[in-house]
Amino acid sequence: MRRKSFHLAPRLAGSLQIPRDLSSREPILTFTGKGELCVENYRKILEYNQHFICIETKTYRFSVEGRDLKIQYYTSEEMKIIGCFEKVFFHC
Repeated sequence: MRRKSFHLAPRLAGSLQIPRDLSSREPILTFTGKGELCVENYRKILEYNQHFICIETKTYRFSVEGRDLKIQYYTSEEMKIIGCFEKVFFHC
């Protein structure tokens, strides 16, 4: 006998009123001015140099173009990018 698969986590998170970014690990991008970006819930760094950074998340890729871009720190869950941001692209 085959069991039906029900996605309990989204329903449970909704009934407990847990924010979607916590329950489904949605990416969170927090800009502070034009010089600081904190990225939470990313998967991997795809490309990195002083003018271009491309990041993959669970649901999309995004890239940042600018000058003097640096990844100040990163952990398995978050990173901080600093520099002078000129353009941000979201690739669905």
